[in-house]
Amino acid sequence: MSYKSILVHTDQTPQCAERIRMAAAIAVEHKAHLIGTAMTGISHVVFEAGAFDQHDPLFDQHIRVLRAYADKSLELFEQLAETIPELSTESRLLDDDVVGGVSLQSRYADLV
Repeated sequence: MSYKSILVHTDQTPQCAERIRMAAAIAVEHKAHLIGTAMTGISHVVFEAGAFDQHDPLFDQHIRVLRAYADKSLELFEQLAETIPELSTESRLLDDDVVGGVSLQSRYADLV
């Protein structure tokens, strides 16, 4: 079986770099597109339900911090991916919790 797209969750845990390396090795072996994804940790339901006033300065500050945290994990993904020749990649940041975000994106990936 050949994979065309592989999704890997990125975060700032000690295991993240190894998870990215393993996903990248599989992607190279199958000539697949590797997608690194990070979530802010706030469920998309919060945004859809209007549970927070998105114009509230405290909410805005909080979401900026969470997005910066997620961005940092995507930077690691991009740094590691750059070291692997001929690896097709893309980075995604979602305003969602990890379970919801990975579940949603897994529908469009051959391997998670």
